[in-house]
Amino acid sequence: MRRSHLVKGIRTTIAGGVAVALAGSALGQSEPVNEPSPWKLSALLDLGGVYDSNIDRDASNEKDDFFFDAGVGVRAVYSVPDFDASGLGFAHQRAYAETSRKNFSGFGEVLKLSYGAPEDLVFGVYQSFRRVEDVDAYGEEVAGIASHDAFLNADVRRERDICEAGGTVGAAFGDKRDLKVGYGFNQTEDRSGNLLDITTHAAQIEGAQRLTDRSAGLFTLLGSLQESENVDDMGVYKAARLGLTTRRTDRITLKAGAGYQVFDHPDSSEVSDAFHYDGQASWRATDKTVLRLSARNGVQLSSLYDGNVVDFTVIRLGVTTQMTDAFALSLSGVYRVDDYHDPVVFESNTVHRRDEGIAAVFRVDYALPPKQNLRVFAEVSQETMDSTTRDYAVTRAGAGVQLRL
Repeated sequence: MRRSHLVKGIRTTIAGGVAVALAGSALGQSEPVNEPSPWKLSALLDLGGVYDSNIDRDASNEKDDFFFDAGVGVRAVYSVPDFDASGLGFAHQRAYAETSRKNFSGFGEVLKLSYGAPEDLVFGVYQSFRRVEDVDAYGEEVAGIASHDAFLNADVRRERDICEAGGTVGAAFGDKRDLKVGYGFNQTEDRSGNLLDITTHAAQIEGAQRLTDRSAGLFTLLGSLQESENVDDMGVYKAARLGLTTRRTDRITLKAGAGYQVFDHPDSSEVSDAFHYDGQASWRATDKTVLRLSARNGVQLSSLYDGNVVDFTVIRLGVTTQMTDAFALSLSGVYRVDDYHDPVVFESNTVHRRDEGIAAVFRVDYALPPKQNLRVFAEVSQETMDSTTRDYAVTRAGAGVQLRL
């Protein structure tokens, strides 16, 4: 049983991976020309095996298993002065050794266009569809302003379809002022039948005023309409921040702001307001070591309970060290809190639900010479959840290879 499940997944995904890799290699071997081509084409292939100590995230009846992951993809980039376009298509297969009900196939695409000059006016649009389970590996490719954060919590990881689209317009007013206006759409549909579908429309205005050669002041206005499939009305979120960002710095980059947020609850007159913040920072401590930190909070509709509202806080910390040209170490962690506004029913009792999760990942990468486009890695992660309704812990250990052509 264990072998048959793995062999089936391996055959399907490796066959596709070999075809994509060969196609990417052929595309990359065009005849040389005097000027560089505006096109860049690459093929992606990922293979790995992982041990999971608690595949169902259960508090008392833990079941462990081993799964095989395989992914293939193609990326195309076209770049000329004042115009950039990129596209990514990918497919992913996960096959468990013993628990076939957990097997999963995912796929998706990401498209992005940008036109204009940064010193004048820039238009950008993006669109993406992704079918994912577990971590949304390509979510950062989009980074839309309407991204729904419910699935950051490992406790609600399910098979889901994510559809995102949006656009931005950025304008520079001389050397000292910038303005950026954006709209984003996000629809997250659950395929397991256990969670609520959430749709979000968001708009953002961000202005920057140069303070020094290396810093600028920021103001940000953000608003969104959030809709749940079983709620007639929409939740309305509004936030305002003042902050600071760095400009043209080599060692330290910072973009952070703080302010005030308000959420109008759907189907009621209740209004929640609170302190609000959002920031990212990185520090190149040495030529080979980089530290990164991000933190944000917000309010959103729950994917678990009709009409309930969640205050969330997410903090991420990571460090990467390039020991040699080929050898790298990284350590990252995520801390997440979900605090539900309305009481929920748990084991016939009405309780106030609060989820507090911590995850840490240690990874080793080695890029094989001479071209270093083939990378082997090993990874260990630990995740714990302290919740009013369920506590659990998960350990994962795995290894694999990544090929980029």
